[in-house]
Amino acid sequence: MTAPTTRFALFAAGLLLVACQGDLSSEPPVHLNQNMDQQNRHEAQEETSVFDDGRAMRNHLEGTVPVGHLREDPRIYAGKNAQGDFLKALPPEAPKGEKLELTKELLERALSIQEREYGPEHVEVAATLGNLGNAFGDLGDYQKAKELLERAYKITKKEFGSGHTRFAHVCIGLAKAHGGLKDGVRQQEYAQVAYDIYKSSMGPTHLLVADALLELGNAQVQLENASEAVSMLNLSHTIFERELGMESAGAAKAMRSLGVAKGSLGEVDSAVALLEGACKIFKRKFGPSHVQVETTTSALLQLTTALPEDRPKKKPRLE
Repeated sequence: MTAPTTRFALFAAGLLLVACQGDLSSEPPVHLNQNMDQQNRHEAQEETSVFDDGRAMRNHLEGTVPVGHLREDPRIYAGKNAQGDFLKALPPEAPKGEKLELTKELLERALSIQEREYGPEHVEVAATLGNLGNAFGDLGDYQKAKELLERAYKITKKEFGSGHTRFAHVCIGLAKAHGGLKDGVRQQEYAQVAYDIYKSSMGPTHLLVADALLELGNAQVQLENASEAVSMLNLSHTIFERELGMESAGAAKAMRSLGVAKGSLGEVDSAVALLEGACKIFKRKFGPSHVQVETTTSALLQLTTALPEDRPKKKPRLE
């Protein structure tokens, strides 16, 4: 292309751009990503219209790692081993006990920072106290769990009132802690508070209602009201099964509690079948050495070894 031709082409392109410029708009600019501060906020597990199923809390996606764990394990964060070499495969999942210990340690560090920055009565401190209390409960230290959750209870009640879902979350944690301490009376009290809040704010078939029913049923077993327990636990199992599926951990927990309750009523065959079914689900989901498998196996062995002498003792089917 000759020089005059090139100059003419550039001139024509310039005219075209000027012609296409258009008028300036008086409307505010459109941002594809709106300012997050202007959007509605939702509490964890609070009902919302963001998702089709109405839940704000999403289930943990299999194969992913919780955010708080990423930088704690360089194999997952950087994909390298201790020598700095890239991994050829993903590392095996840490045992349940190691995960719980790591969670507890991270929450303890977070609590120390929050108390220093915000003070001991802040709502963020209360949230971490609740999570840390639940972590201690999962590790079997129910007394420590109770102490931490009682702190969270006072702050949450003061800041949000006794009808808020945040308050219900703390109450359900306290119910589980008292259940671990074999205090069925307090377990029932806290579970009832959580149940009433969840049912009124989320409806009678929400998963959190099922969780509260599970604790209410467990409390009734401890209080030797097995017939009432069966009614509550059947409803809990129905909700878990419908919402999460027959093979869900929630359904298996309800099955285990139902098995214990029916065993208390002398319905041994039904109890054994429920406990065996729960144990199989836990094994398929978590592996044979998981704490849920151990707890269910212990309940099953306790039931079968307590049979009368004249009744044949079958070996539990745990495959």
